[in-house]
Amino acid sequence: MGMLSKKKKKGAPEINTASTADISFLLLIFFIVSTVFNVDQGLPLVLPSGEASDAAQVSRKNILEIKAMADNTITVKGNVVRLDRIRQMVQEAQNANPKLIVVVQTAPLAQYGLMINILDELKMAHIKKISIKMLDS
Repeated sequence: MGMLSKKKKKGAPEINTASTADISFLLLIFFIVSTVFNVDQGLPLVLPSGEASDAAQVSRKNILEIKAMADNTITVKGNVVRLDRIRQMVQEAQNANPKLIVVVQTAPLAQYGLMINILDELKMAHIKKISIKMLDS
């Protein structure tokens, strides 16, 4: 019994963190690649080619004019209306005339968001034939 043996002190167990950065970047790449973004489809716009020969003659009875004025009021057929009434009015006009073309005329000083809100209402009313025009000052 003569020899006393020294006991080795054991340190706290360690976790190997050498590959933690690699794993996190692999997870990041996985989630970026596998994520599906929901893209809303807007109104398809057919832009003119610039040639005068593309102009078509349309009867005035097939046109519904919606105007966004500089004071941010909205008129339909010359009558001032609220934004939330546009959808119903356009749907009624579409039901009465399937050949209806909606012309959105915006004043240069009107808020841009007003025109966008009108186009959103037309989209919700399922109007497919839309023309956008700037009002003369």
